[in-house]
Amino acid sequence: MKYRLDSHELEFTHPFKIAHGTRTGTQVLILSLEYSNQTGYAEASFPPYLNETPEACRKQIETVDLASCEASLYSHESISYAVKTLNLSPFARNLVVNALTDLGAKLKKISLEDFCGITNPTTQPKTCFTLTKNDLPHLVQKLKQAKEFTHLKLKLDGEKDIEFASTIRYLTQKPFCADVNQGWEKVPMGQVLETMDVLRQLDCELIEQPFSKTNYRRHAELRDKRIIPIYADESVQNVDDYIQHARNFDGINIKLLKSGGIDRALALARTASEKKYGIIIGCMSESSCGCATAVTLQSYANYLDIDGPWLIKNDLFEGFSIQNGRFNKQFHEGIGVKPKQKL
Repeated sequence: MKYRLDSHELEFTHPFKIAHGTRTGTQVLILSLEYSNQTGYAEASFPPYLNETPEACRKQIETVDLASCEASLYSHESISYAVKTLNLSPFARNLVVNALTDLGAKLKKISLEDFCGITNPTTQPKTCFTLTKNDLPHLVQKLKQAKEFTHLKLKLDGEKDIEFASTIRYLTQKPFCADVNQGWEKVPMGQVLETMDVLRQLDCELIEQPFSKTNYRRHAELRDKRIIPIYADESVQNVDDYIQHARNFDGINIKLLKSGGIDRALALARTASEKKYGIIIGCMSESSCGCATAVTLQSYANYLDIDGPWLIKNDLFEGFSIQNGRFNKQFHEGIGVKPKQKL
């Protein structure tokens, strides 16, 4: 088995502002695994506010024997079992598991959904297009771009949030959710409740990760107010987190990167779905490679927050699209997308 790791910088169309700061791009790694005339691909993105880095991730992968996983390519369960011995961080594990899974599906000439044993969704999830406060000067253009999505997702940070949400509501009646990225941690609870009440009047459907990821008590306190459903992001990253902390939230944003790969994300989605828990399938500023992989889990989702390719100038892959609120993949084997050029 041959492999290669390629570094890229995804460039946002407009500066991307969240509670952690503003950035113009995101570093990503693309892992390519070649075996028996097929190539599997996986992507990891590295927002600067996270502990994982491309350098550390690359170093981990360069020190493991990926050829030892060749015998596991016949099923996604065997891939998960083989990777257990590699001792990888979540982002590095995500790259290895997802590339092996894509490769295994291609060797069988089937889709990633079929390879993972996932049936087609019985209901159509809602699809979210992100707006940040730096998009205010470009709102007419951005709302046109959001036309094919069913919902908006507003990035809030504790500063002029009501003004921002009210501006969006003045311009469009498209339903919306709000993502605070832990930005209300230092906001007094009285002010949080006032903001929540206004957002409810504006028909906000959910609030994602308002407080610090370890502040479960405050999340539970806000959830118990029953103003708007509260969803976890960083606070719940795997099945163990879910078992311990699900009671503090109404739902969860599942991301393949933070879970450590599609196998662990699938296990979390199945666990949460069995409990009738609210589920968002999300992304972390990835190109079509990571987002097409994530959409594999849409059968378990209420919302699909995988709009990364529509927020950047230089998508690395092709074949991923959206029409009338439904994501589509052009190709039928593996993750369903292909590199735009030789990586």
